Amino acid sequence: MTARLGVFPVLLVGTMFLFLMFDFLIQPLLFFITSILFIYYEAHILCLNPLYRPELLIVMFSICYHILNVIPL
Repeated sequence: MTARLGVFPVLLVGTMFLFLMFDFLIQPLLFFITSILFIYYEAHILCLNPLYRPELLIVMFSICYHILNVIPL
C-alpha cells in the first residue's frame, strides 16, 4: 500500500489522524484532569472543602472552563 501511494500521503493521513485524535480525545481528557486539579488547589487555598459546598464546585469549574478555553492546550 505504501509503495503504490508513496510515503508523503501516508504520513499526511497519519499526521491528520493523530491531530484529530489529540483534538477530540486527549485534549478534553487533559482539560478534565486539569480542571479538577485546579478546583481542588483553589479550594485548598481558600481552606474550603468543595464537597461540602457544591455551588463552589460549580463556580470554580466554570471559571476554570473559561480560563482553559482562552489558553489553548
